[in-house]
Amino acid sequence: MASSLVLISISLLFLYLFNLVKKQYNYFKDRGIPNPKPIFPLGNFWGVGLSVHFIHRVNEIYRQFKGKAKICGFFVTTIPAYIALDIELIKNILVKDFDSFHDRGIYYNEKADPLSAHIFSIAGEQWKTLRQKMTTTFSSGKIKAMMPTLNKISEEMTEVLGEYADEGKTLNYRDMASRLMCEIVGEIAFGIKCNALRDPNCEMMVLSDFLSIKDMKQRVMYLFSNAFPEVCRKLNIQITPKDVQHYFLKIINEAIEYREKNKIRRNDYFDMLLQLKNEGKLDGDVTNVGRISHTDMLAACFVFFVAGFETSSTALAYALYELAVNQELQDRTRDEIEKVLSNYDGKVTYEALMNMNYPGQVISESLRKYTPGNVLMRKCTKEYKIPDTDIVIEKGRMVFLPMHAIHNDPEYFPDPEKFDPDRFSPEMEKERNPFTFLPFGEGMRICMGLRFGLIQTRLGLVSVLRKYRVTLNEKTVHPIRLDPKDVTMMPYGGIWLNTEHI
Repeated sequence: MASSLVLISISLLFLYLFNLVKKQYNYFKDRGIPNPKPIFPLGNFWGVGLSVHFIHRVNEIYRQFKGKAKICGFFVTTIPAYIALDIELIKNILVKDFDSFHDRGIYYNEKADPLSAHIFSIAGEQWKTLRQKMTTTFSSGKIKAMMPTLNKISEEMTEVLGEYADEGKTLNYRDMASRLMCEIVGEIAFGIKCNALRDPNCEMMVLSDFLSIKDMKQRVMYLFSNAFPEVCRKLNIQITPKDVQHYFLKIINEAIEYREKNKIRRNDYFDMLLQLKNEGKLDGDVTNVGRISHTDMLAACFVFFVAGFETSSTALAYALYELAVNQELQDRTRDEIEKVLSNYDGKVTYEALMNMNYPGQVISESLRKYTPGNVLMRKCTKEYKIPDTDIVIEKGRMVFLPMHAIHNDPEYFPDPEKFDPDRFSPEMEKERNPFTFLPFGEGMRICMGLRFGLIQTRLGLVSVLRKYRVTLNEKTVHPIRLDPKDVTMMPYGGIWLNTEHI
């Protein structure tokens, strides 16, 4: 009798949950919004992370419904979310109607996970206040002051490449680009030399692997924390892996103590953060914007690592891959580099890098075809009616802006599989809607470090091509195939290139 009651209870509970999920899966149908059919319990994410890359699933949905509606729905497990399909709607979300979408909807917890509470994730007035304080840290003048450090690191990279060229050894340039950016971030954001260029197994490089979110436990935690942020805050959930948090808190706090005790000044990003923490303004600035907290500084250093490491290394690695495949483009890029540098006595200055138009176009085309920030995410912060429709997005719902799909849409970029830097010539850019190319976002929440990111990527490209020719090695999977187990734009098997002295 007891076993029968248990069986009946379980059956009733299952039936209740089944009907609850079924009702949830009718969310978009009830609102007249198109969406792909979800399958319990993963919604539209079956196979993602195993056999299908996340961005390929988003791109499939984009192509399925683009032209049929301004927006469509999809399910992350059982949670409804939106994908914006219309360029004008994307413009509204990012700029015109920003007050309805001013948050990214990313989980953070200042108490349990201080590194997570950075400018990229925090929300509302807290974000607005911090942004006002941090705005000038990436001005052209501040980046110019960092050029001696950047040049020193790039010279070390060319020495390492020379050793590979001398020995005739092939090199994984996806890995080398990551090591370069790791070295730059280590020096600029933390004031330490991590020796990543010569030691790919240095601690910072090893810990950077968490960015790929390959670990299943980490994936589940990331998904759950963003789906139920308030619950996770009450439970003091920490999404930054403990070993990562321990390492970065240690090196940042030690660097703060050392510089303050010894009055060390190095004209780097860490310096600027210390000035904001202690004085509320930067050297040379008239306005006192107010001090940032110790926690703000910890998180600012960490997000510099997260953002500066992945985006720039991806753009550089794929640019070199495409130039290895297209030798005539490599020659054209190198010719302009030499032509521009001849006007600066052969010195790689900030001004020289900014005047390299074609190399800049190469990087833009790399960012288009292999967009590192493949989707932009915005959380609806107040009920929003989409113009010229009856669709109302409820407060709290997430909207995905599928930039990789748009960057590879033949309507906006004809023959998108072709690597063509001339798409970004001044003439072509004038003819194109600027909201069809947003590798760094747009509006108030545009990436604050985009200028620095582009400079370090240009510097990496220039440093390689001035001294070496890169050619495709047979170890590279060609054409490129993304690793489905990685949430970033990691190529399956790496980008293996041969390095030859010019």
